Amino acid sequence: MQAVDAQLIDAVDAQDHVIGTIRRGEAFQQRVNFRVVHAFVFDPQQALLLQHLAPQKPRHSLLWGSSVAGYVGSGESYDAIERKLGQELGRPDLKAVPFGKTVMEDEGCLKFIMLYTAHSSGPFVPDRSQILELAFFPLSQIQIARREDTMPFTPTLLHLLDYYTERSS
Repeated sequence: MQAVDAQLIDAVDAQDHVIGTIRRGEAFQQRVNFRVVHAFVFDPQQALLLQHLAPQKPRHSLLWGSSVAGYVGSGESYDAIERKLGQELGRPDLKAVPFGKTVMEDEGCLKFIMLYTAHSSGPFVPDRSQILELAFFPLSQIQIARREDTMPFTPTLLHLLDYYTERSS
């Protein structure tokens, strides 16, 4: 078991109340609901920073995902986004503002997702064990790529794009 798979996360019920802990690597096997944080980082032109996931990632390798994404550790709040901004982008100083919470089904589990937004054009220091590359894309270009199936996106990013678009209009 890799170290990240051994990380303890909170198991939550269908209302997002903590009911226990589980190893991250066992959540999907045991169909346990859990929490994650995501951030959409926008540049001054409102282009969205996406991360191209590294080939060694066990889930969704080589797909494009949110600017920042990660599990909420056991005992952590959704403020875990601050830790993830530091780990993934090298930017613990970046101010992330809560946008809203949504839920989606993921391999038999309910995944509670707190989405944050932030604004920066960099510089970023990506975690190369997680991220192959970072790139900004206008939202319109992302939607065209999605419609034409020219870029592979994570299911969570697609869910969050719909959530963000619906709540922003």
